[in-house]
Amino acid sequence: MAILDILSRRIVAVSIEGTSIRILSAQGGVIDGWASVPFNPQFLRGGAVHDSHSLGQILRDALEKGHFKGKLGTALTGLGSASRVLTLPSGAKANLTQVVNREARRLVGSNPEVNYLFWAPIADKGAQLRVFAVSTPKEPLDALEGTFKEAHTRLAFIDLSPLALVRAVNQKDAVIASGESNCVELVVVVDDVPLLVRSVFLGEGSAQSLDYASSRLVEEMGRTLAFYNDVHRDSPLDAAIPIYLAGELALSEAIAGDVARATGRAVRALEVPLNCPPELDVPLYATNIGLLLKAL
Repeated sequence: MAILDILSRRIVAVSIEGTSIRILSAQGGVIDGWASVPFNPQFLRGGAVHDSHSLGQILRDALEKGHFKGKLGTALTGLGSASRVLTLPSGAKANLTQVVNREARRLVGSNPEVNYLFWAPIADKGAQLRVFAVSTPKEPLDALEGTFKEAHTRLAFIDLSPLALVRAVNQKDAVIASGESNCVELVVVVDDVPLLVRSVFLGEGSAQSLDYASSRLVEEMGRTLAFYNDVHRDSPLDAAIPIYLAGELALSEAIAGDVARATGRAVRALEVPLNCPPELDVPLYATNIGLLLKAL
């Protein structure tokens, strides 16, 4: 009965990306509704929620209008966050929380006064233990949660947008780039681990054109790949690992060709592990899809 309950539960995934609220819902693993609702760019500042009250009212209206009810989850942009794979001795298991907190503060720059720290063990590797740690500024996360409170809704789970994208792409090795008018998020995944995560703020509101944002995405992609290979000189990124595009910029017919020419890598379409309706713009809802997969 418990398994049937999980499969029949409706899940509603909400993301605030660019200048729109995107909502995707699924029941029994089947996507059954979606919506993209624009909002005033002034409700954001630095890519994060600035006016929780106004944005919350729009979110409430969108949820009611679309009859979106169920287990609710959202994603926080990676702007201001820092992640790191911590390699620890296996003996650290005895005091893992203490060790991770200490190492995260030293290597990631996590300050408990202004940052939340989230972490999870990856896998034992011989005599070593690997932990994936993310340090996130408190203020943007608190403002995002405040938006849902203003919408009179209850959040069941929160994820980081880059990690939701990794789940949606669902590839052991991949380079992921998600582009919006105000932000570009990039992830390098190797052996199922996001080894490099970058989030780049492009400018306030809709001041930046999509053409400008597209050129910045191509530029930042090249910078990200160069940085990864410089850090991993003994094991540079395999040239056969493709690039997957998401977000509003991925809807452009030209962007895939621009990225492929600039990087020399193949650009492949998203093949998310869900049965998506043919009329759904999958790249636009990639973050939401990753949130659904987190809850399923």
